[in-house]
Amino acid sequence: MPRHDLRRNARLVFSATVKLQWLEPDGEPRFAQGRSKDLSEDGLRLELPVPIPVRTIVTLAIQEIGFQGTASIRHVRQAGLKYVTGLALSRNLRHVLTANVQENKDLNLLLS
Repeated sequence: MPRHDLRRNARLVFSATVKLQWLEPDGEPRFAQGRSKDLSEDGLRLELPVPIPVRTIVTLAIQEIGFQGTASIRHVRQAGLKYVTGLALSRNLRHVLTANVQENKDLNLLLS
């Protein structure tokens, strides 16, 4: 039986280096670098080398498009040695990210 896509918004393939920073429950700062896979109006999907707990607030930076902001981890699924991670962006950042991607002059490097 075919699976139905229940997503509310379309996804745009988007590949860029993403740097993340967050605090562990004990207050210890953590850092990770991953690769974005796609983005939608609501958020971003990444592949990361480490799992980040669901509902953790992270600061993210995407240097290729000059973007920085905060997001919340919505889901994490292990895929081989990596962790596919879904981030939900705040409402004001959703528009900033999509505008930065659309305005970037060298989209051939970012969109595939």
